[in-house]
Amino acid sequence: MALRLQNYTEHLEEEVESRVSDLAVFSAIFENSSEGMILTDESEKITRVNRAFMKISGYHSKDVIGLTPRVLKSTRQERDFYEKMWRSIEESGLWSGEIINKNAKGEEYYEYLTILKLVSQESGKVNYVGIFSDLSQIHYNMRRLQDLIDLQSNIILVTDGSKMLFANRSLVRFFGYETLEQFLEKHRCISELFLQKENYFHPSKAPAGSNWVS
Repeated sequence: MALRLQNYTEHLEEEVESRVSDLAVFSAIFENSSEGMILTDESEKITRVNRAFMKISGYHSKDVIGLTPRVLKSTRQERDFYEKMWRSIEESGLWSGEIINKNAKGEEYYEYLTILKLVSQESGKVNYVGIFSDLSQIHYNMRRLQDLIDLQSNIILVTDGSKMLFANRSLVRFFGYETLEQFLEKHRCISELFLQKENYFHPSKAPAGSNWVS
């Protein structure tokens, strides 16, 4: 009996040491990650944030602990967006995508966010982890590039395969529209342009000064 108890005690100590080690590794990764990280409980209340979160969002940990991530919510996404997001999290345990949040100053910023649902196999306890990267600089650079393209007198069309992403002012006006939004609302793919202008913008038939970027 004494030997059996000793073996059980030793096994328990080893398991405790292993879990403490795992927690130490997780803590080190959590704190030193270059991506912002949020840990919440089952009711979505924030229990922990890392240094990158504080740097990106401008919030100190003491300002958000006990609140929900909705403190970061902007007004740019509709209710349907969040409903689909949480449906994916509950059904598959994962959601990833681009989202617009706001920092402590109330300024909006773009981020790429991944949310994981973690369920303990032993206790059934649920936690959520949010991991995000700041995309503000990327979006700023894209806007600068679009501004430069838009000012060109040449006709420029940016595509992703058959889908049109951006057209400059010269092309938009050629088709008789005032804004890019009006143009893209009417034309979603290149084939529609072919039909309207008899292949005018096919690369082999495009006029001098036209540019295709895909």
